[in-house]
Amino acid sequence: MTELRQKQPRIVCPGYLAWLRKQPCACGCGSPAPSDAAHLRAGSVLHGKRPTGMSEKPSDCWALPLKHAHHMAQHDFGDELVWWSRHGIDPFKLAMKYFEEYAAQADMRAERKEFRKAVRLERSPKHKAKIPSRPFPKRKRS
Repeated sequence: MTELRQKQPRIVCPGYLAWLRKQPCACGCGSPAPSDAAHLRAGSVLHGKRPTGMSEKPSDCWALPLKHAHHMAQHDFGDELVWWSRHGIDPFKLAMKYFEEYAAQADMRAERKEFRKAVRLERSPKHKAKIPSRPFPKRKRS
């Protein structure tokens, strides 16, 4: 029988996204701010990020600053990991670096702790979903 893992809640941090939009483009072109906050949708077992589903947005801690033209070019290209590798960048390491930098500047210990906790849970094979014995309420018979 396959083990089910509970989906982790999305980390939402509007302050981080606002800070990220004030950073120069991360693809190495040197374009100054403003930038778009481009979320990484791909997953990486090595970095503890699970892939994002179709109707699901990644956590804000997995966003990077990209000039709008580069953000649209990345979407048009299709495979975001190949797009980043053509620029010679590991987007997962870079996203973690940006989030740590923001957390250090803003002294956001709670957000940094939440991010590390989420990464630990995504990596952990021991984490099992708690499935309720009765997921739906009983029907009332008329």
